[in-house]
Amino acid sequence: MKILILTTSFPLSKSSTSGVFILHLIENLPESIDMTVLAPCHRTEIKPVAKSKYKLKCFRYAPKSWQILAHEPGGIPVALKNNRKLFFVLPFFLISMTIECLRLARKVDVIHANWSVNGVIAGICAFLTGTPVITTLRGSDVRRSLYSRVEKCLLNLCLKLNDKVIAVSEAICKDVKQNHPGCSQHLLTIPNGVGNNFLNIFPKRDEKKDRSLSFVSIGNLIPQKGISTVLYALKKIAPLDDIKYHIIGDGPEKQNLISLSLKLGISEQVHFLGSISHDEIPGYLANMDVLILSSWGEGRPNVILESMAAGIPVIASNIDGVRELIKDSETGLLFDVDNSGQLAKHMELLKNNPQLRNKLGTAGRQIIFQNGLTWNKTAMRYVQIYKDVFNLN
Repeated sequence: MKILILTTSFPLSKSSTSGVFILHLIENLPESIDMTVLAPCHRTEIKPVAKSKYKLKCFRYAPKSWQILAHEPGGIPVALKNNRKLFFVLPFFLISMTIECLRLARKVDVIHANWSVNGVIAGICAFLTGTPVITTLRGSDVRRSLYSRVEKCLLNLCLKLNDKVIAVSEAICKDVKQNHPGCSQHLLTIPNGVGNNFLNIFPKRDEKKDRSLSFVSIGNLIPQKGISTVLYALKKIAPLDDIKYHIIGDGPEKQNLISLSLKLGISEQVHFLGSISHDEIPGYLANMDVLILSSWGEGRPNVILESMAAGIPVIASNIDGVRELIKDSETGLLFDVDNSGQLAKHMELLKNNPQLRNKLGTAGRQIIFQNGLTWNKTAMRYVQIYKDVFNLN
């Protein structure tokens, strides 16, 4: 079976972290699936992973130096917000994507788009070619549809033009059903999974008692990730001598966060590690004690799945998607969005209570196994969807 993956976020090189969850899905699909990935080109050189299970095709939409709409931290919405001139590039981007998708759609059995905007383009191409189409909604597109009429119309079109629409969390599925009751009959939930490289961390954890306690956040450095909340929480903790806070990721907020850590007098405790290849994340995570996710909103955060799989306790914002994974005080700790005082109390609690850290870490790991939240099982569910929509058509 031949599948076309349409996405605006995908690792164009081994070190890239852009849309890495889509790559993990592809890597776990069986050899019988012939995968072609269509993604935007970028100003940097494309270096596909050697001996990969897919063919990577990128579409050009502007002079090379202007190909910065996609693959940057925060994706297209953040790129447009930070550089208004890119709105002039957007029409060429959409036209180029549509033309290339239409060309490739005639050669495959199923189109699989990611995010609602791509789902509309894939749906139009599917209508013109008779190719079955599905779209995965990943959270940010659904959240924007709640306050943007344009995004709501795009999501509605996506639902109408697709044979199946998949949400990565029950919370996303619920939001779509509530706001689009007449178009949600072919909507279902398939959660993302986690790889064995994270499951294998657990027995190798370094439990030396003479080292500092290490907290870590992983993600794009954009306002929505709420990293500043963690910095304000750190300021409230005393003493700080035996605490380290590591930030893995890059983005437009980095300099502001560095300045804030200096202003708060906590720069010695805060370590900006920059963007790190996803293959290297397990090695870093193995030396961390607690993960902090301080986002304002998420679909179903992969980083929480990965930390739970590694047996690392999680402190996270009390938001949709997160609550499906974490039950407060049982499989992790939750705090209200932007509440640095509450976060500081949770951090101090885990700092002073290694038994609770172990309890939460072990309970979180059990959730992964109990619910079968692995990439292999996720991939098998997608294979069945591919077969179902192909047979229907």
